[in-house]
Amino acid sequence: YSSTIGSTENNCGLSRTWLETLSVTVDIKKNGFHRELVTTIGFSPGSLDGLEALLVYRLPSGIYIDPYQLASLKEDTGLQVLLSSPVDLEAPAHLSKKVTIFVYPLLDQGGFRATVPIHGRYHKPSLAGKSFELVKIEHPKLILRTNTCTHLSFPPYKIFDAPCSVHNLSTCQWLEIQHLEKQDPVSLEIPLGDGSLVAPVCAGNLLVILLCCIILSRSIWKHGVF
Repeated sequence: YSSTIGSTENNCGLSRTWLETLSVTVDIKKNGFHRELVTTIGFSPGSLDGLEALLVYRLPSGIYIDPYQLASLKEDTGLQVLLSSPVDLEAPAHLSKKVTIFVYPLLDQGGFRATVPIHGRYHKPSLAGKSFELVKIEHPKLILRTNTCTHLSFPPYKIFDAPCSVHNLSTCQWLEIQHLEKQDPVSLEIPLGDGSLVAPVCAGNLLVILLCCIILSRSIWKHGVF
């Protein structure tokens, strides 16, 4: 039984044995509202020339990615991330939607690696005494292609259509890697405001505003400045 399925022309030289060595590791770095989503793709030696990898993330509404920051990082570090839809940077979590991102990782010491900055959205203040909201990020879908292969046919692996590059000018066929070990989502804690303080804070602000208005009015009346 050969480890290579089908003809070389159809499967572009990919082998089942090599594909089964693939692994994906996801981690979150830093603290607070501003984090880094670090993804590493490991594989055994002997990969194909021209191999390209793509990570498809479905991010929850509780976090967002800043497209302006991505543009800067693309120039500085080569980070390549494509957003499936526009991002409202100011919207709170309860008014936001999930967003799909395509991450094109770069080769780094024998594997692929990508570090993507993510940011926590503001959540509604807690009325139950909670200090943090737990936001979970599911592991990404891993898909592969080679830049010399124009047509993939590799049962039982599925074919996945996705943008060929971060420029999103055309769509290519990618091979979806489905055998990866099921892993728990990674998570981050987003600080929450204390909803029980809304009334006293508003009352305090209103009192300060009234006192300032009274002081200014007396000063204007006393000195006759209109």
